[in-house]
Formats: sequence, C-alpha cells, structure tokens
Amino acid sequence: ELSIKYFRQNLRPYWRRHGDDAAALLRKAAADYESLAQRCADFDQALMAALRKVGGEQYAQLCALAYRQTFAGNKLTADAQGQPLLFPKENFSNGCIGTVDVLFPQAPFFLVFSPALTKAMLVPVLDYAASPRWPYAYAPHDLGTYPHATGQVYGMGGRDGDRMPVEESGNMLIILAALARSEGNADFAKPYLPMLAKWAGYLAREGLGPTNQLCSADMFGHLPRNANLALKAIIGIGGYAQLCELAGKPDEAKQYFAIARDYAAKWQVLAKDEGRTRLAYDAPGTWSMKHNLIWDRILGLNLFPESVGDAEIAWYLKVQKQYGLPVDNR
Repeated sequence: ELSIKYFRQNLRPYWRRHGDDAAALLRKAAADYESLAQRCADFDQALMAALRKVGGEQYAQLCALAYRQTFAGNKLTADAQGQPLLFPKENFSNGCIGTVDVLFPQAPFFLVFSPALTKAMLVPVLDYAASPRWPYAYAPHDLGTYPHATGQVYGMGGRDGDRMPVEESGNMLIILAALARSEGNADFAKPYLPMLAKWAGYLAREGLGPTNQLCSADMFGHLPRNANLALKAIIGIGGYAQLCELAGKPDEAKQYFAIARDYAAKWQVLAKDEGRTRLAYDAPGTWSMKHNLIWDRILGLNLFPESVGDAEIAWYLKVQKQYGLPVDNR
C-alpha cells in the first residue's frame, strides 16, 4: 500500500502512482508480457555485448551482478505529483535511508542508464538540506532510518566530523556536476546554487587538510589529514566550478577552478610516498585506494596529471589480494 514515510508524506511505490493494486499490476504485466520480454532480451544482449567489448567475459558478469544489486538496493516511490523519488537502504550498518555515500557509488550506474532516476535520488537530499530541519553549512549524510526518511540520524549527537561533512559535500557536488555535464546544462542544480555555494565554501576551508573526520570507510574510525578524502574535496570544488560555469556565473567558476588547481598541486606534494600516495599526509609508508580520482577524468577537470593515477594502479596491482584490492594498508 505505502512504501516510505518522507517527512509528512506517506509515499506509494512508483508502480502504484495511478492507484493500481497488485491484481491490476499482474493484469498489465500479462497483457504486455511479450513486448516487455523482447525489450528486456534486446537490452540484456546489447549491454552484455558492450561490457564484453570493454573488459571481457568476467568483467561483463561482474557488471551484471552490480546492475542487479544497484537496482535492488533502492526503493522507487512517487511523490504527490507522481514524480519518481528513489531511496537506497543501507544493509549492514544502521539501516539508513538516502545515504549520500551510498548515492555516490551508485551514481555512475544511474547517470548512464537513467538521468531521471539520478535526479530522483538527489531531490530528497537536496530538499532536506535546503529546509530549516538541516542547520549545517555542509551536506547531510542520510535522511533517517529506513523506511522513515524524516531527518538525519547518523552522528547527530556528536561533532561535525562525526557527520562526514567533507565526504558528503564532495559527493553531492561531484554527482551534480556529472549530471550537469551529461545534460549539457545546470538547470537541475540552479535552484539549489546558494546552498551548494556554502558546501563549496566549506570544502575550500576544510577540504585540503581535513580534520579528524569520518569518511565512507567509517569502520576504520576517524582519521585526520585523510588523503583520499582530501582528493574528494578538491574534485568537489572543481565540480562546483563547473556548475557555476554552466549556470552563468563565470567569476565564481574562475575563483573555484583556481582553488581546485592550487589544492591539486599541493595535494600531490602532501600525499606523495614511494611510487604511490599515502593514506594520510603524515603517515609515511602507508597507502589507500584513491577511488575518488576517477571523477577527475569523468568530469574532464584534469586537475591531476595522468601519471598520478598510473602510479596508483601500478601499486594496487602489487598489493591486491585474491579477491581484490583492500581499502587501504590497514
């Protein structure tokens, strides 16, 4: 009947947006079965062929698993106007709904397959952050505990660093920049620009040398001067500059591009270690997966030379284990 409590609204699942019940759904599915089965088969075949071309059979199989997991980890609902709203659920931590560092790793999937669903997952977070319920100058971490999207629960009793402010502000600005880039305009982000300016300002103040903050790998606890987190902040600042450029704010774009370039140059010195970069600036002999670096390429920012990524990958191939690459040396 109803799926998600979204502040004062009780949302229906998307398939029920016109009032259908289960019997009506089954009737429609039976009537459309042949055409839908054909469309599904055509899509599967085209996608798997494209994946095999890029990375071979094993890569294609991994992507097929990721496709199913990504879709299944979300609840698709409709708002009062019948527009889609998409909510991911965390499983093994605390059951949070609409977690921004879950939106971030699933963003590439939705950017490729459905810009509409990319917006559907961002709208609840943006509207919550723009409301008086969220008093901070950085992005939220979550919307509540599934299925109640009624306000952040993570780290709310603690300090700023407990709420992942650099992590989530960087995540949101990067996803919004990627969406704008794929659409060729910043129309979706425009109404939120004053708020996004606060997040970019926060990253400019706190991002290059993050204080004792949690990041998405929160099972490891707080870590000051986390190099991968700083990387996210720098690319987030660059992403905000791109949004300003597309939104007709050339002066602000220039200002934030300059900050991002300056920080990127400093980061390469601060994070440098033998043949790779460090887990934290002041931790020689360490390493961590710099997965945030991929967004420098996706957004076309080119803040970092290709040699940085090449050296990282060469190092990962040395230290990866049987089932893949650990998050870091710990």
